Amino acid sequence: MHEAPVFYDPSGRRRRRFALGLLAFVLLLLLSGGIFAVSIVDVVPQPQLPFDMEHPPMRGTTVATTLRPAFHRASRWLFPHLARSGERPLAVAFHAPWDDASTASLARHINELDMLVPGWLSITGRDHHLTSFADPRGKAIISHAAHRPKLLPMVQNAIGGQWDGPGMAALLHDPLERSGALDRIEQMLVANHADGAFFDFEELPLSAQRDYLAFLREARSRFAARGWQIVLAVPVDNPDWNFKAYAAVADRLFLMAYDEHYQGGPPGPIGSLGWVMRHVQAAARGIDHRKLVVAIGNYAYDWADGTRGPTDALSIEDAWLRARESGASPTFDPASGNSHFAYDEGAVHHEVWMMDAASAHDQIAALNAAGFSQLALWRLGSEDPSMWQLFGRHRSLPHSARVIEQIPAGTDVDVEG
Repeated sequence: MHEAPVFYDPSGRRRRRFALGLLAFVLLLLLSGGIFAVSIVDVVPQPQLPFDMEHPPMRGTTVATTLRPAFHRASRWLFPHLARSGERPLAVAFHAPWDDASTASLARHINELDMLVPGWLSITGRDHHLTSFADPRGKAIISHAAHRPKLLPMVQNAIGGQWDGPGMAALLHDPLERSGALDRIEQMLVANHADGAFFDFEELPLSAQRDYLAFLREARSRFAARGWQIVLAVPVDNPDWNFKAYAAVADRLFLMAYDEHYQGGPPGPIGSLGWVMRHVQAAARGIDHRKLVVAIGNYAYDWADGTRGPTDALSIEDAWLRARESGASPTFDPASGNSHFAYDEGAVHHEVWMMDAASAHDQIAALNAAGFSQLALWRLGSEDPSMWQLFGRHRSLPHSARVIEQIPAGTDVDVEG
């Protein structure tokens, strides 16, 4: 039996409708393509978007200096009582967990360090509040390091960049508060498998010095059973500190040899070579130099309008960026051994001083000639990338100045716009 197809339309209406729909679709497609082509070719110019400048235009200027003549680099003449140590240099660095660049530098250079001082604990306020700085990325880097440095977490009396001298003085004066603080510090050290503690208590009144020594003696009696070290920071330019007394109760003293000119003060070199060596010499007198670590700075300060404006603490990379944006050329100042430049931002004059790899080279050479081979870097993340051609457990002394001519890639990232 012959049957017609199921969808057969003998009238032809379906075929005509389908052809009409197909024709309309093709015409619509052609029309859309034409409109799109015209929109590309015929573009109406638009005004620029109203972007504001991130800061006023900057213009490089010069720095006027009134420094003393250059410090003689033959420092062995100024240190006749000290000979070359002949020891392998000890490399220590400070890590700031709140700074991404510091974490990046830690990841890159942890195997170059003998000792690491991370800023993990702060005690401040009338109630002696303990602030613990979480550092999951830093702790992961430490735990996976091929060469794990000795770990000495830093305990400070600062929060948000503000030092609490009176609050710490009150804690140190109270035996019960001292004991409670040491209980909490011990817990932190045990939890992090530390090798000791680094104490950095600053802006203490003179009356607190005796109590600080008592605190350190109590810490020593606790730490001895665990084999932990007691290390502390001392300011090289403060005569109130009895360096011999502190050396008697500590395993090491870190001589913080920077901030000759500081935030809030007049602009100038952060650590001129003569200033550093004179103060290190005074602090080292009568102390076994094997107990001393010289902490050298590697960062910059930007003074705005002298002492009338704010002073920004910058990484070396940030300082270089400001020089580039302003068209200024950083210049090495032979009188101080620091680098500097200046620029105008609108009506505000800026002076920038830097302790970079060039200043570090001269300081390391002078310190080594004077018998100091134990060095610390303040701090990871702010340093000149070339610093690592001079510093680290795999570096031998002395160094040729040519090693810093090649600048490796840094660890900071600048975002524009």
